[in-house]
Parts: sequence; structure tokens; C-alpha cells
Amino acid sequence: MQFSVVSSQFPADFCLNPSTVGLLLSVSSKTFGGVQFVVNSNDHLPRHVHGLTGETQAKVELLGNGTVALSKQRGAVQPPNAKRSDVRKILNMAAQHFEELVALWESVHGR
Repeated sequence: MQFSVVSSQFPADFCLNPSTVGLLLSVSSKTFGGVQFVVNSNDHLPRHVHGLTGETQAKVELLGNGTVALSKQRGAVQPPNAKRSDVRKILNMAAQHFEELVALWESVHGR
């Protein structure tokens, strides 16, 4: 099944109706310094968040040593020609709010 998201901005605890689309996808989010960080309930390890600012989306891994890193997966940054300054902003905000983002991940996925 495919579906697309019209907006990159999700309200906290957004939830699709499973009876409508046949699945349950909850999205938890927090915003810091103009960057919205999202954790999807159907996401997988490694522990990560999706950062959104302006037109840029970046997948940020929350590493066990207390640091963050841009995911090495193909498509980790969208659009491919995203502003480097937006990607840096996402990474900087993720680093500054590392503990809060780990807590967000754990609230959705557990430890």
C-alpha cells in the first residue's frame, strides 16, 4: 500500500485511522529552533529522527555515544539539492537537544 503525505508538518501524536487505510502509523514530534523532529511508530533501528526545516528533510541518527550523524542511507536528505545550511541547522539542533530526541524515540519504541 502506498500513501503520500501532503504536508511535512505533523501535529504531535498524529495518527492515521487504521480502519480507513489498514494500518496504524503514529507520528510523535518536537520542535526546537525552527526544526521539527519526527519519530514514526513504524520506524526501525538504528535509533533516528527525521528533521524538517524549510523545504529540507534529513534523517539523523542518534548514536550511542551521545552524538548525532547524518544517516548514510540513500535519500537521507531531501530534496537531493537541499540547502547545506538547512542540513547543518537540523544537525546542530539535534545535537543540542540529543537527550530530548532520545526520550522522544524511546517514548515511541521503548529502550
